Amino acid sequence: MDMLNIFLLFLNFYIYLYVGCKLINFKFKINESNAFLLILISILHNFLSKLNSLYHFKIVLTFIFLILLFKKSFNKDFFITMETCFFTLILMILSEQLITIIFFNLLGLNLHNVSTVTIFRFIANILIIINNIVLINVHCILWQYIKNRLFIKNNNILIRNFFIIILTFMIITSYLIAYEYFDNYFKNRIFIPILILCIFCIYIALSFLYTNYLFNENLLMLRVKEKKYNQLKLYSQSIENLIDDISKFKHDYNNMIFMMNGFLDNNDYHSLKEYFHKNIFNEDKYYDISKLKKIKNSGIKGLLSAKISEILKNNIKVKIEIFNTIDEFYISEFDLCRILGIFLDNAMEATKTTKEKFKSISFIKDIDLNIVILNSCTDNNININSIFKKGYSSKGNNRGIGLFNVRSILNEKYPNNTILNTYIKDNLFIQDLHIRAK
Repeated sequence: MDMLNIFLLFLNFYIYLYVGCKLINFKFKINESNAFLLILISILHNFLSKLNSLYHFKIVLTFIFLILLFKKSFNKDFFITMETCFFTLILMILSEQLITIIFFNLLGLNLHNVSTVTIFRFIANILIIINNIVLINVHCILWQYIKNRLFIKNNNILIRNFFIIILTFMIITSYLIAYEYFDNYFKNRIFIPILILCIFCIYIALSFLYTNYLFNENLLMLRVKEKKYNQLKLYSQSIENLIDDISKFKHDYNNMIFMMNGFLDNNDYHSLKEYFHKNIFNEDKYYDISKLKKIKNSGIKGLLSAKISEILKNNIKVKIEIFNTIDEFYISEFDLCRILGIFLDNAMEATKTTKEKFKSISFIKDIDLNIVILNSCTDNNININSIFKKGYSSKGNNRGIGLFNVRSILNEKYPNNTILNTYIKDNLFIQDLHIRAK
């Protein structure tokens, strides 16, 4: 009898190994190492299940041995091993329930006959094995069809878990049906399988939460990368524009020299001075914009480069000061780009109406980081407390959302390491953002 039990256990664990390989798309191969492990597990399972203290925990023993078998055979991480074990166990329970219904309902056999008559036990186990093979191959066919239709990757956890939930529902339904027809059989045995199913459902819920978390993280990273890419495009475009301007300057260089020589020949120093300041001295913008190389973050550099190019096109004088190399900003790159974009857009709009048309951008890095953006303004009596309110704007009602958003970002996300000072001095509107190193 023991030899028959061990042989049937060997067949069952062999099929479990086959099912596990199918689940994780692992090439099924039996070798001496696996065969020895299967024999050892079968002998141990047969011995331990006879102990009175473990008799009602056969399913737990099976699960533990499955973990050992799969971990040794597949060498996958713990999460995948646990998932595969649960799925295989679910298939086993479902197969047993279906065969139970066949034997007790269709053939009219009782539990005593199946347990004691060798031929019935052997046939029941063979049918369970066949059922397992059929179920796992149906699963593989359906999964392959869904993958081909929806272009899903092989390692997509979501599809596997979705199918597990379907099978879990089928198992619970089969238990309810079986319990209704075979009350005496399930009276003392229903607790442990239902407990396992409850634990498994909790596991599935946690798996979905984890999958959803990974999806959101990947989505956030994708958005950040997209933002970086767009800012890099702006930066590249700005560099191209700068190169075009320099090429034009070089092309006109000889003409400028000839014109200056003409002024000198005629001793027309006034016209020479005027020409120099208008056409030559203005070229210091190339020197200023080149200072952005000290900023090592390509996204922020791209934003600044694009905004500065836009400022220069509007004939606004801009001064750029960057002290020391800046490779860390201590707050999210995405949030800092939003803040700088709002500051620079507001400053440019305000500067257009002033006589001086002047703007300054400073990055001062020591231990902490100070970002100072100032621009010329016409009104020294602006109410500083009002400009950060939602809807306030000097341009009209409900247009001043920008500074309100800046205040919201700083207060909600970085209340402990940022200080924003906004003030007006000598017709200059100043935004001084201090970011403490974490």
